[in-house]
Amino acid sequence: CLIEGCGRAFPRKSAIESHIQTHLEDKPFVCPHDDCGASFVRQHDLRRHERIHSDNKPFPCGCGKAFARGDALTRHRARGICSGAAGGR
Repeated sequence: CLIEGCGRAFPRKSAIESHIQTHLEDKPFVCPHDDCGASFVRQHDLRRHERIHSDNKPFPCGCGKAFARGDALTRHRARGICSGAAGGR
């Protein structure tokens, strides 16, 4: 990505073109949940975000926390600050 401070890299031109949109000011897809306020350029990003408001958390960590998305569990484990982070559960 050519946006200063971003540093993301993509294997295909279409992927970088889609990513560049995330840096735009206009974010018409707004989370409908009260007190959230998150907004997105792309509708599929809003759909993915909405999972965090769900009670369905199929990605558990050994520390007792659970996540709606696998990438959130991966980031949680990478921080290495919980008792369940080691062991790759």
